[in-house]
Amino acid sequence: MTKPERTERPRLDQGGATAAPQDGSEAPGPSWGPMASEESSSFTTAGVEDNAADLEALFLRHDQRRHVIDLRLSVPWFGRGLYLVILGGGELRSRPRLRRERDRHPLLTLGNMLLVVSLVAIAYAIALVALVVFQGMAG
Repeated sequence: MTKPERTERPRLDQGGATAAPQDGSEAPGPSWGPMASEESSSFTTAGVEDNAADLEALFLRHDQRRHVIDLRLSVPWFGRGLYLVILGGGELRSRPRLRRERDRHPLLTLGNMLLVVSLVAIAYAIALVALVVFQGMAG
């Protein structure tokens, strides 16, 4: 049995893109194998600290944009938790982002339809109970 030919791992350039191999063939993609010592020594913690500060600033900015309606509920349900989040306020997303999100999260799904039917049934039941109570009080 012969050993398979060893191919050169693609090298990453400064921007993180895969550099083409020296033999002129096309690079297969990034390699997730062990890193050579000269590659690992090029990493420093300064970049990580800068990124952490940027992320913290981003989240602080996001937290400052409060929604007018911000209802977050977590309900235990047969040993598992269910959550419900209702947010409301002025629209801040751009039209292209709205289209992208509508494509990724369509409105007409089985779960959404079951939720609407359940909410209508609960509202109907509450209205019937209220009607019976008020008729009993009046009659």
